[in-house]
Amino acid sequence: MNWTQAFLVFTLAVPFGIAQQKQTLRPWPSASEIMASDARGVPLREANLSPTERDAVRNVTLDDIRDYCGADNKEESVFERLIVEKIHLADDGPITILLKGGGNGENGSRCLCGATGNCLTWVVRVAGGKGTVLYNYFGGGIVILKSQSHGYFNFVTAGHASARDSDLEIWRYNGEKYQEFRCASLRSDTGKISERDCRRRNRNSKLSRNR
Repeated sequence: MNWTQAFLVFTLAVPFGIAQQKQTLRPWPSASEIMASDARGVPLREANLSPTERDAVRNVTLDDIRDYCGADNKEESVFERLIVEKIHLADDGPITILLKGGGNGENGSRCLCGATGNCLTWVVRVAGGKGTVLYNYFGGGIVILKSQSHGYFNFVTAGHASARDSDLEIWRYNGEKYQEFRCASLRSDTGKISERDCRRRNRNSKLSRNR
């Protein structure tokens, strides 16, 4: 193959590769799916967790509860008021439990939530009686996708950026933990979802106190 032929092959192959990459990017969940995910779950006392599961998630959440709600011995009562949902992040894998702050009044755990409505949320894998936090963030529920990485499903998280805008992130498992993969913004008044650069500061990071 001479240089002219090689250049033609390269010129034709690059656009084809880009087109294929675009085709493999699955669409985001709808705005209604994302909003519905925030309404799922029940208070921990109603979640029918086994004693082993309760102890496992308690051990990995109490320190964070103390950080955000104070260390005046109320962390146990806040823990009891967490919103809980069992989710499936792997077809044949261990149990995964989603826990988040929320609720209102005496039955709520609003000390884990910020002014914009984002609440501290944990994604905890329970195996062998031990809980492992796969990911935690400030936001609402999660939408589990059909796509997988290293045997675990990818999922979408959402967090309020303003009264009308929410930040969306797709997370995928790298064999040890979940990492940010794709990002977008959602306008609640129109339902429009626009891809954005993930390098923009993630306002829903656990490291951010601007909740």
